[in-house]
Order: sequence, then C-alpha cells, then structure tokens
Amino acid sequence: MFEPSHKPRIINGDTLSRRIPVFAVAVTAAVGLTGVMTPLTAHAYSTRSQIDGNVRSFQALDGQHAFVLGSDGRLWAENGPWGSVPPSRSLVETGVKSFRGLSTLDGHRYVFLVRTDLTLWCEEVRPSHPGASPAAVDGNVVAFQPVDAPASAGANALVDVLGTDGKLWEEIVKLPA
Repeated sequence: MFEPSHKPRIINGDTLSRRIPVFAVAVTAAVGLTGVMTPLTAHAYSTRSQIDGNVRSFQALDGQHAFVLGSDGRLWAENGPWGSVPPSRSLVETGVKSFRGLSTLDGHRYVFLVRTDLTLWCEEVRPSHPGASPAAVDGNVVAFQPVDAPASAGANALVDVLGTDGKLWEEIVKLPA
C-alpha cells in the first residue's frame, strides 16, 4: 500500500489544504463581486500640487528641487514650493535628449545631459548663477548613468557611459566648481 512520504503541515490546528478555500473566499470578497478591483483616484488618498505641464520626463532630487524635461526638449531646474505652474524655475539647456540629476553630499546640484547631437555634458545648476558653462564629457552617447554621489563641488564623479559603438565605459568626471 502506498503511503505519502510526508504528512500535511498543521497550522493552528488545521491543515493547509483546508485553509485554501477560506483564502479564495477572502480574495473574492476583497476584489468585489465583479472579480476586478475598482480603480482608485489620486484624490482618494492624497493631495496634489502641479509642478509643470507638457513634460517628457523628470527627476526629483528632493521635496523642493526637480529637473523637468519638457516635450519641446528644454530642460528646467524647478524649485518649490509647488502648486503654481510653472513654479519658480530656470532654464538649464535646450535640445536635450536625456538627463540625470545628481546632488553632492554638501548640497550642490548637477545635471548630466545628452543633447540631440549625442554629446554628454555636465553642469552645475545654481539658481543664483543660471546658465553656468557646461563641461563636455563625451560624444556619441546612447545612454549613461551617474554611479555615485560625490562629497562636494569640484570632486570626481563616476559615470557609466554607453557609446553608439556598443561599448560601455566607466568615466571619471571632475564636477565643475
């Protein structure tokens, strides 16, 4: 006669196999009689403040600073408080394909950006000094990713860069001071 090699596991005096139908009933009750969960609106659980419009991509650095790439290829440094469109902002660059913001540990803000001509640049973003001179990093760039948060302005940053030739490079970039 065949005998199983293991016995059902006992959980709180009941077997796991007896609890499965209870689980199915609980899931059915949670999703409702229709079998699908109804969508939740954002207003049901939060309050909202608009930051910008016509946005292609963005990156928040903290609760009061964000980079926003508009659908027109203009990159903006946005500054809170949020709620008025556009809020306090400054133009960083035009003709931007992609970007990544970076904050140093001492509070300086930088942005790495790829222009539409596939050149990679780095510049410090300061509200008191808009239009700072960007530093050229590389050309023929498909994608990139800053790797670390340097300690201060003028320090070196590591950036992984993928070229149009399919080669991935780790580059050491001296941040503009």
